[in-house]
Amino acid sequence: MKKYAILTSVLALAACGGGSGHHHDGAPVTPGGNNPTDQTKKLEPVIDISQLSQIDFSTNDQNGYKYKFVVNDGKIVAFKEQDNQYAWTYHIDGDKINKITEHDAVGNAYSYTDVDGKIELLGKDAGLQYSDFGYLIATIKGEEEEINNSTEGAIFTGGRADKLIEQPQTTADFHGTAVASINAYMPSGTGYGTEEVMIAKTGDATLHFENGSETLTMNFSKADNPWYDVVATKDEIKLSNGDGIKDDMFKVSSNQDAGEHYISIKYFGDNGNVNEAVANTEFSHPGALSSDTQLHSISVDAAFGGVLNK
Repeated sequence: MKKYAILTSVLALAACGGGSGHHHDGAPVTPGGNNPTDQTKKLEPVIDISQLSQIDFSTNDQNGYKYKFVVNDGKIVAFKEQDNQYAWTYHIDGDKINKITEHDAVGNAYSYTDVDGKIELLGKDAGLQYSDFGYLIATIKGEEEEINNSTEGAIFTGGRADKLIEQPQTTADFHGTAVASINAYMPSGTGYGTEEVMIAKTGDATLHFENGSETLTMNFSKADNPWYDVVATKDEIKLSNGDGIKDDMFKVSSNQDAGEHYISIKYFGDNGNVNEAVANTEFSHPGALSSDTQLHSISVDAAFGGVLNK
């Protein structure tokens, strides 16, 4: 997720996870079923609302970002992201994000009030009982010229600490849902270049555990907003079946492999027996439009939630 340094006209952007941060100048959002103008719906978390604010939804222990929900009077009112210098609060009404407040380490604050965004929890649809996952996407509109129509996308996963289990004792397969925030950036000779954000969701996703090894498969080629099928292990990322991608900005180079990646998987259940899992992976990849003079890059943050096949 890219961030704006408070009260500056040239905005310092920092990446979430393995992606790179850049300023988008009027960058469009590709909805993929997450159109912020859809009718407002109530968020329905798997975890009881009285416990939700205590759950750590951070996806990457290495990047310093912390994610949490804010609950007031039994209602989800915000999603908060924080690192060592800044904190960003996404104010929530139903499943809509209508305001973003930013704080820095010395107490400066700024609020973006013309915001069009959405947040969705996917755990119930995936059949989860003790964990949850989802995404948010928000576009800042009508503010300073430099950030007008700038879009943020974020993925989050979390679960109850009292139901956390180290790993399955035997071979295990999980089936569920996956979502990805895909960021495509094309630099320009001057300025910040062009950036687009896409959300892709699929109900065709699996996690396989065997002898301590894990393979996460997310078939985004079957999403309403198609991207590649992704196979992620601790050693590599493989992409395939990208023929359905509608925008060349989101296509990767077939001549180069993905760069460094991060993967995290957590298991949950009762009495030492694993019933479900959530996972996330972050990686970057050279884009198909790269040339000798410009670097087109793709960064991806994806999450999975699924239940044990019995």
